[in-house]
Amino acid sequence: SCSSGKPISRPMHSDTSGASSAAAIAALPLKRHSRSTTLAVAEAYFRVLATREGLATIEADREYRKKDLERVHDLLEIGEATDLERLRAEAASAEVEPEVARRQGQVRVAENGLRNLLALPAEEPLVLEPAPAQLPDPPPGDRLVQLALAERPELSDLELQVAAREQQKKVTSADGLPQLDFNGAWGREVRVIGNFSDPLYSAWAFGVNLNWSLFDGGRRKGQVVQIESQRTQTQLRLDDLRARVRLEV
Repeated sequence: SCSSGKPISRPMHSDTSGASSAAAIAALPLKRHSRSTTLAVAEAYFRVLATREGLATIEADREYRKKDLERVHDLLEIGEATDLERLRAEAASAEVEPEVARRQGQVRVAENGLRNLLALPAEEPLVLEPAPAQLPDPPPGDRLVQLALAERPELSDLELQVAAREQQKKVTSADGLPQLDFNGAWGREVRVIGNFSDPLYSAWAFGVNLNWSLFDGGRRKGQVVQIESQRTQTQLRLDDLRARVRLEV
């Protein structure tokens, strides 16, 4: 005998939408660095301006102390000053030199950092425009927090992990519910090939399967508790990271 048919099967299973969350985690896009690079250049730019201004201030103080030392020397020559005043002026002039050297080093470090970000040669002179006297008003705090949160891709990763745990919990819980499967088949069963086109030899079958696990020794309940614990831990990590980002802003 031979048979030919079109099997029909329509099982009803529990929700498997957790797979979509897992796929979203795997497909999390890489962080784009353009905005971060622009921010780093801006920070380096203002750092150079700040260190140069600090150096100019301490150099002005050094020039003042040098002139004061010259004045004391002139007064000493005409007998209007003492050696003690001369020693004090010399000490005041000498003690500012280490601070001048320190701020000169800060300027070189800041300038080299800006050159690296701009891909400039090490000896390239930096001619910077001074910062505007009137800076624009900063954006609202909520906007700053929103931008800071958008720059942290690990937040999206943790959010997707929390959603995946929730879906996994639903899937695991649904395994304990009744599962109803519908199965059907239709075709021809003949012993002679010539009878294959005869509708009298049509055959069909239909079935319904009901599966319900009434007792599993608490295995499923333990799995649900474990998944919920993992979800809670991930949610706490997410909340902690959000709080630290807001604190940094």
